[in-house]
Amino acid sequence: MNPRQVEEYLEKLPGFSPKAQGKKPFSLEALERLLERLGNPHKHLKIVHVAGTNGKGSVIAFLNSILTDSGIRTGVFTSPFLCRKEEMFRIGEKEITPEMLAFCLSEVIRESELLKRETGLFPSEFELYTAAAFLWFQREACDLVLLETGLGGASDATNVIPTPKLAVLTSISRDHVQMLGESIGEIATVKAGIIKKKGRVLSACQEEAAKAVLQERCRETGAKLYWSSQGTRIEQTETGQLFETPEGKRYQISMLGSCQIENAMLALAAASLLQEEYPGISERTIRSGLLRTSWRVRFEKVQEDPWVILDGSHNEAGVRAMADSLKRVAPGRKIRFVVGVLEDKDWQEMLSPLLEMGECFYTLTVPTNRGLDGKLLAEWIRKQGKKAQFFEHWLAAVEKGIMETKATEVLCVFGSLYYLGEVRKYFRKE
Repeated sequence: MNPRQVEEYLEKLPGFSPKAQGKKPFSLEALERLLERLGNPHKHLKIVHVAGTNGKGSVIAFLNSILTDSGIRTGVFTSPFLCRKEEMFRIGEKEITPEMLAFCLSEVIRESELLKRETGLFPSEFELYTAAAFLWFQREACDLVLLETGLGGASDATNVIPTPKLAVLTSISRDHVQMLGESIGEIATVKAGIIKKKGRVLSACQEEAAKAVLQERCRETGAKLYWSSQGTRIEQTETGQLFETPEGKRYQISMLGSCQIENAMLALAAASLLQEEYPGISERTIRSGLLRTSWRVRFEKVQEDPWVILDGSHNEAGVRAMADSLKRVAPGRKIRFVVGVLEDKDWQEMLSPLLEMGECFYTLTVPTNRGLDGKLLAEWIRKQGKKAQFFEHWLAAVEKGIMETKATEVLCVFGSLYYLGEVRKYFRKE
């Protein structure tokens, strides 16, 4: 199958819904059977498995830079993608080619169709991507794979793997409550599903409810739990941050978001735990890796005059971190926001921290059937006493925002990744 044929096949698949696919709720049976037919490539890989609510992609980006600078051949599987499916699959920092992705997916699809014919089981679209990633990483002889969960942990497609080299938990907060649970404890229980028997687990600092869940899960599985330390910000500039560890070591990062120090500390701790097996990791490669790491639409400045910042924050904790970053990086500047969110988010709680600081809001409906009506969003913002305008298309909202943002102000475009990828292409002129 060529890339176009693969794309057409994937478009015909039902969205991920156990009911829609005739599967048992949240069963990984179809993927497990598919991987058996492919020779169980996931069982021949050394894996760092990353789950959590916010920061997964950034932690993987930091760790991948460190490992790559250390001469370690990494496979990286992250989701969702911004513009192209190839973004989800990387060897080191090089994306898979469309031809190679089509080649791997063709093999996976062929076996999936045979499995469906013989058993009635068939994997979801994301499960096909996951299987293709395992297949590619095995064939490319990766030394270590950095694997991000798609949603949750326990029943996520990526959790089909055996005990990983290291399970990493980023900060856990409320998100996807309809699927994962209302409370922090319930959500942490789902995320903790990546913790397996006799494994090693590294966690960011957590709220007490999440902390208790992780500790209990580690007791049940006999896993060893490590906690990441907190770094102290020493300096924040327009181009990066300097922070200090509890041991007194200082590191620089180029990423601007206030939450990135926590993410860098987690990656640093992960690198330290991997150092015994991968002695190429050194103080030099840790420093170089942390400094040169970037991650798209994570408080990313894409224009200088006026400042335009893109941020993929799409839950309450992420938006609070974004607001804190804006206060630190642009103190005293007026902030205007372009925003589009999904309707299944707790969007009123999510937007509340921005009402006081927002000069004006330009709303849109995210181009997906899960998008919250931008008109409803604008009406709610106006009821809170703030200026808001609705636009039919993200481009009109962005252009209006740029036109009205003065050189001394900031335009922050944030919310769902379903539209931010296109916005980034617009500014990068890709």
